[in-house]
Amino acid sequence: MQIRRKTAAGSGSLPVVQLVVRQLPYYGLVRPVHESWVAVSARSIQGAAVGRIRYLLSPIFDRIYIDELHIEPEFHRQGYATSLLVQIVKACSTAGHRLPITALHEFGSASPFWDALRAGRIPGLNVTRDVRASEWEAEKWRWQAILIASA
Repeated sequence: MQIRRKTAAGSGSLPVVQLVVRQLPYYGLVRPVHESWVAVSARSIQGAAVGRIRYLLSPIFDRIYIDELHIEPEFHRQGYATSLLVQIVKACSTAGHRLPITALHEFGSASPFWDALRAGRIPGLNVTRDVRASEWEAEKWRWQAILIASA
């Protein structure tokens, strides 16, 4: 297998990944909103394990939270992470409205990746600043307030 060294943003095309999705029984804190996280494994078209992601579609349908995004080292800088995010956004979006992605606490080593996505180089991907652990409870209260107001 030949490895491409260009990033997805530089090559104009993204590699194809096959997704294996499973709902997690429960992940996170109970109060005030129950969270339903989804775990996804990604495979190349040749069947090799490329990576994994864990995400949550917010209960008010305003964004997709990414808790874990891991790509195996031999697949780094080949566009697999971006391809995986694009597929998650397409799966979670409705009526042509693409939801933004918000990472939960970006690690320093991943900052260049997230910064490149925030720069808007990939059509259809809108990436917001990350949410820190100290802000997570406030996010859940924000959902609760909106859900109560809309009831």
